[in-house]
Amino acid sequence: MHILIAEDDPAIAEVLTYTLRSGGYAVDCVHNGADADAALLTCDFDLLILDLGLPDMDGSSVCRQVRDRSGP
Repeated sequence: MHILIAEDDPAIAEVLTYTLRSGGYAVDCVHNGADADAALLTCDFDLLILDLGLPDMDGSSVCRQVRDRSGP
């Protein structure tokens, strides 16, 4: 399973990344909404852990972008 974490708090991002990798998951981590959106365009993830209060583009906007690209 490939997971994307979008979290701007370094401590939270580190704990989540470490814990999931220790569980055998492939994990990528980004720290703002624009990078999350770019990562979602370039790679297929099985799960997105998304902070709603991200800089550059908030989590709700990231969700809207993904939903708009996926169609009806």
